[in-house]
Amino acid sequence: MLANFLCLGLAGFGQQIRHPNNYKGFTCSSCEGNNLGKVMISKKRVMEAPFKNIFQLSVKRKNDKKRYSTVSFISPDCLISARHSVDWRDIIEYIEIRVSPNANKWVLLNKSDFKIFYYTERLTTFSVDVSVIRITNREKLKMIYTSHFKLGVDIDTSQVDSLHMAGYPFKKFAINSPAPDTMVTRVVAFIDAEYNSTKTMIALPVCSCPGDSGGPVWIEFKASYYLLGIFQGSGWEEQAPDNSRRSTAVFLYKEMASWISDIVARKAGDAFDEDE
Repeated sequence: MLANFLCLGLAGFGQQIRHPNNYKGFTCSSCEGNNLGKVMISKKRVMEAPFKNIFQLSVKRKNDKKRYSTVSFISPDCLISARHSVDWRDIIEYIEIRVSPNANKWVLLNKSDFKIFYYTERLTTFSVDVSVIRITNREKLKMIYTSHFKLGVDIDTSQVDSLHMAGYPFKKFAINSPAPDTMVTRVVAFIDAEYNSTKTMIALPVCSCPGDSGGPVWIEFKASYYLLGIFQGSGWEEQAPDNSRRSTAVFLYKEMASWISDIVARKAGDAFDEDE
């Protein structure tokens, strides 16, 4: 249950995160030659669960270049990502999803092919860095979807050993490279991550880079894959439990999970506000 997760899950608030001895910070330059739990996903494994749930996203806004991030399926027609990955939805011209992890093959989605939803706290009107993208074009959806994560808010994680974060670090210094970006996953001991004081953020002792935004933070439980959070970024010092520089993710707590489930449960033709 959720209570078990809160008590047993991501360590006590006072517990110090154990960084690797070669920890030097969470910038792209520091990732070079520094494993920090990183695992490059092979061409074969990227087509297997749960990695086949995860895609690279490209967003094109008016008067801006393309921006790259990561998205994951949470239902047969809904993707989840960070809000800042698809913010300013009114000026988004189109998005693209890379459907061939081993090549630069993308499916283009025009504005009429999708709807973007932002989560906002009911009482505080505080915008959380989580978004849901619903694909309404069924023909294009067939080109993308194969499987999806389950929401893990009610999972008893007391016997879960590892926490995973996957994403597509963008080659910002090799934009003209013919090779596509490669999926990378980070694996840490479950107790080596930590909540912030409000139990809304997860801090992870892993290296992260541009392009990882929106990536899933997930666990494996009884041969299924459950989503616990959405990667937000690194260096968000005010968000981290002890004001340190580390990678942070939004925890999909009960109220937010209910909001996601409500969007997933509705039919594509239902009329409802994008921010409800």
